[in-house]
Amino acid sequence: MIRSIVAKDATEFDHIRESAHVAQVYEMIRKNFDTYYDSWINKSEASLPLKELGEKFRIKPTKRDNKCVLQKLFAAMIEDYQSERTKYDKFLDREALQEYQDDDPTLFKQNLSKHCPVMYRCVHSHRPEMVEWQMKFKDTPSQDLLDIFVNLVTFADDYEENRELTKFKLYDDCKEFGFEPLEEDENYAVQGVIGMGIKSEVLYHLYPNLFPKRGRLDVYGLYFLSEMKDFGLQGKCSEFLMINDTREVHSKNYKMDHNYWYPYGLFSLYAIRLTRLIAQKSKAMGVSLDDNYRFVYAAAYLAHVCKENSESMEVMLGGLQD
Repeated sequence: MIRSIVAKDATEFDHIRESAHVAQVYEMIRKNFDTYYDSWINKSEASLPLKELGEKFRIKPTKRDNKCVLQKLFAAMIEDYQSERTKYDKFLDREALQEYQDDDPTLFKQNLSKHCPVMYRCVHSHRPEMVEWQMKFKDTPSQDLLDIFVNLVTFADDYEENRELTKFKLYDDCKEFGFEPLEEDENYAVQGVIGMGIKSEVLYHLYPNLFPKRGRLDVYGLYFLSEMKDFGLQGKCSEFLMINDTREVHSKNYKMDHNYWYPYGLFSLYAIRLTRLIAQKSKAMGVSLDDNYRFVYAAAYLAHVCKENSESMEVMLGGLQD
């Protein structure tokens, strides 16, 4: 999307939610799914010893080998996820949050930037585009941040308690998720500081079976899976990108950032469809997915898609220019 266009007229956001448009985008994603899935397995660390052995002795890997590789791949990604999740669980402990509210709200902001992984990365980022965010974060009162995170955790807990999981895994419309409050209610955001990227990262590390991570790599992954097409959008640009043509640039090209305004419910629809594709393909190899980590599989798959397009991403992010 082109920022100057959507800033004046938000109808493109309505258009990308239309069923006909979603069907077009998803068909392209589904078309490219297998290619990336196969390379995901073939290029995983678990597959390298088998590949090297096969080349040395000219042995063709069997389906059983692929099953073993897939099991190791999934086990490793869940282990990595759990390592990170532990940090969120400890910091966002419900009793600890209540203690901040009761005893020392001013301490929350300091600990947030130290012990919440996504916030730590933002506060300590050296990327030029993060300077403005860091200034806004510095000016945001600790109580405001505490209120947002308490509200976010409460939303997640209530959502988990009231969601029927057998129906959730079959959702096939972005409205079914009921994520609109997360994007529209001011009680879940701090303008210019706590947006959907940070919120989804937190939610994902609380309930990975219910909330997909909608970060940079996740959105870029859908961009490449959909073959970078614009599907008729006015700006002739993919919905998964945000081209900020309102900001002065000092290079030949605008930076092609991920669409940080991409609707969370719509993203969740594509993410849950991806989990179903992954489950179907994996089942054919004799491996079942653990629904408790539903969106961990999707996040890992999308990260692999980005890795396969690393050179293109470097150009999009402003590298490889004269």
